Amino acid sequence: MVRVCKFPTPVMVVLALGAALLLSFWLAPAAAAADITVTTTADNTIAGDGQCTLREAVNNANANADTTAGDCPAGTYLPTDRIYLAAGLYKLQPGFDDTNQKGDLDVLSAGGGLRFIGASAGTTTISGPGYVVGTDRIFDLGVDGPAGVLIEFKGLTLSDGHAPQGGGAMYINGVFVIVEDSVIADCEATFAGGTSNNGNGGAIYMDGGSLTMLRTEVLRNTARAGVIQDVSGGAIYATNGSTISIEDSRLFGNVARVPDTGSDRTSAGAIYFSGNSLTIRNSEIISNGVGAIFSEGKGFGGAIYFAGSKLLIEESTVAQNTAGEVAGAIYSDGTLVEIVRSSFYSNSVPTGYGGAIVNWATMLITNTTFSGNVALMTAGGISNSSSGTLEIYDSTITNNTCATAGGFAGGACGLYNWGIVARVKNSIIAGNHDLGAGR
Repeated sequence: MVRVCKFPTPVMVVLALGAALLLSFWLAPAAAAADITVTTTADNTIAGDGQCTLREAVNNANANADTTAGDCPAGTYLPTDRIYLAAGLYKLQPGFDDTNQKGDLDVLSAGGGLRFIGASAGTTTISGPGYVVGTDRIFDLGVDGPAGVLIEFKGLTLSDGHAPQGGGAMYINGVFVIVEDSVIADCEATFAGGTSNNGNGGAIYMDGGSLTMLRTEVLRNTARAGVIQDVSGGAIYATNGSTISIEDSRLFGNVARVPDTGSDRTSAGAIYFSGNSLTIRNSEIISNGVGAIFSEGKGFGGAIYFAGSKLLIEESTVAQNTAGEVAGAIYSDGTLVEIVRSSFYSNSVPTGYGGAIVNWATMLITNTTFSGNVALMTAGGISNSSSGTLEIYDSTITNNTCATAGGFAGGACGLYNWGIVARVKNSIIAGNHDLGAGR
């Protein structure tokens, strides 16, 4: 018998190598995430001192390496780095740069995903330097440009950030962000002239990207015009295709303020949104406001100014918000708004109309209650404006008040329609009070 030796063909070699590589991939242990534990509350970048600071931990995560002479573990691109912070106050030093040497904490997209994990929101706080020369926000996320990376915050409080432009707590530059079990409080963005984002977003400024909030409180943040200029978003300002999802959370006591003089306006005590999709579920938006610094005038949308593609509010409470001129709770100038199983109460407009809502969009309201809302002029509850399409099903509009000055522009205090369509079915509109008509 003649034996014929068959040599492997190139295809056979490639297949064999591929199988071997695949086998080695499955057999090799998975790469471990870099767990970086911060060991001091100090804010410096002193390499080799045996202490791992928060700023050094961020530098290692940005570099996917060790830049600290062994103070902190090296960062990795994959899997996601995790920075652990024990209970304590981590107060940042003042200064301005985009290299994470001082001022805010600059997180690079090039570093890959990153998680900041505190002991709890009640015990771990990252704070800005306060009102001092060189004060800055707390985080600048995606400072090197937008990218599909995920940055997460869990069990933390971010407080006392003061940006001389947008985003007192964080600036989101086209990256994906999750904030859970956390608090963002007492931050401020101030417009003082010469900046492009104009002091919008007292807590958060979004230039694209995605933000998810879970079980988080956003409290007492301020967007302020230090000179005559429009400002928006006491808590959040989102534009450029941004997407926001807020669930099981609370936005309370946030404000946007402009000077009393001049013709400038302010909007959105809580959220200004001109992005793609804003979703709010099982949350509270309470006691936010817009107006002038020392008077009740000026301001649109005490809670939300919506100029985006889609807004969904579901199983939520929107209450006790105030706008100086128009729409105590929501000013809707976007495309589509849907409100489901929610409650709007005690919102007010002391000098204008639309105690709860002013609608210029397509709006669908289902199984929702509007009560105790107040406007100086018409529509203590809802005003459907000239380009608005409004449908209301299985809802109640009651005990709202308009014409509070008496005899001034009263009428239709529950629902005032001068729009394209207003369709109401299986709903109650009763017991509203037109003080101008003596009712």
